[in-house]
Amino acid sequence: TILLSKKGKVIPVDHRAAPITDEAGSTSGVVLAFRDVSRQKKTEEELIQSYDRLKQAMDGTVQAMAYTIETRDPYTAGHQHRVALLAMGIGRKLGLSANTIEVINVAGLLHDTGKIAVPVELLVKPASLTPLEMDLMKVHPQASYDIIKDIPFVESLGKDVSILVLTHHEHLDGSGYPGGLMGAQLEQEAKILCVSDVIEAMSSHRPYRPALDMISAKQEIISKKGKIYCPECVEACLELIEESGNDARRLFSFLAKEAGKEIRE
Repeated sequence: TILLSKKGKVIPVDHRAAPITDEAGSTSGVVLAFRDVSRQKKTEEELIQSYDRLKQAMDGTVQAMAYTIETRDPYTAGHQHRVALLAMGIGRKLGLSANTIEVINVAGLLHDTGKIAVPVELLVKPASLTPLEMDLMKVHPQASYDIIKDIPFVESLGKDVSILVLTHHEHLDGSGYPGGLMGAQLEQEAKILCVSDVIEAMSSHRPYRPALDMISAKQEIISKKGKIYCPECVEACLELIEESGNDARRLFSFLAKEAGKEIRE
């Protein structure tokens, strides 16, 4: 409660009230006790400001790490950003909490950080990868995990982001990598990232093929729903795509606006 002194000074106070009763139990009055909590309020405000500074530092670090890998792979510049946008959109469709959506955002922005361990020749190769080259490419989730697992700011989110990054290429039926994990072993956020990653990848240009239309991308997740991709994540993603008129540019522009972020081409 705020009290105003006669001189107009604003004083934040905590207050308690207790009834004054007689022997018959009748209430004849009330005792009010006030405690000045100005120092406590100041401390709380300082903590909030400190948290805001840490949050800004975390956001800046995440963005810098995301941009680092994109400088090595110009063909997928913006990929992590768009995956994060779509994953957050799916999370909102599923009614997830604001904190969980922020976890998804960070995981999306960092999920391909491990590609820094992949030879750049493979990242920009204008042809399909050979089986051996594909095996080399498959090291990136583990490399991403190794890079971010000990970063303190990741822990502050209350969820192990490094595990989500590690498992974003795992499938419900165990056919994914690097661990061959199955449905019940996967976090919901990792399942969301898996769907978001494939939709963004198919609808964007790659050095070995032009962008595919959104109908083809939709068919991929529809045909493998329940086998590779989480059904509820697929349905939420399909809703977003259809609301955008099956247009990738419109989809990501809408998601960026909804998240209060700038779209990166």
